[in-house]
Amino acid sequence: VFDYQMQFIISEIDKVTNVINMKKTENEKQVELVMQTQHIGKNMLDHCVSTDFPGHGHLVVLSGIQINMPRPFEDYFCPLVFELRKRNGEVVNLLPELETRPNKPSNVRRNKSGFFKTSDEKSEAQAQEEEEEEETKSVAKGKKEKRNLFNIFY
Repeated sequence: VFDYQMQFIISEIDKVTNVINMKKTENEKQVELVMQTQHIGKNMLDHCVSTDFPGHGHLVVLSGIQINMPRPFEDYFCPLVFELRKRNGEVVNLLPELETRPNKPSNVRRNKSGFFKTSDEKSEAQAQEEEEEEETKSVAKGKKEKRNLFNIFY
């Protein structure tokens, strides 16, 4: 089965391999690959969306990078685009609002690399207990995966 979506991504990445390969370390190359892939997706989205719809509404676009981590580690989301698009073509950047929102849920935090760390609604004690239990069960492979992923973004 031919995967048109994957072929498109591969062909677009092929156009920017020189930019990716300019990075010195493998971690920097991985980060650049992720950023270029996100940029390709954002460009595709920009060509697909329209504010020419009935009514007086606006279009909100939220885009970023999601890192799914193995258990017991929490997933991360790094928002790169959060904008309001108006019918008249005006685009309002809402990304700064994510940082200054006064009633941000307590289970959403931003770490030093800009990623949002989310956890479920469990109590801190329960979450800590489960984390310790999972940590003791985790194998060296899981610890190595975590270390490699975090090195990419720090």
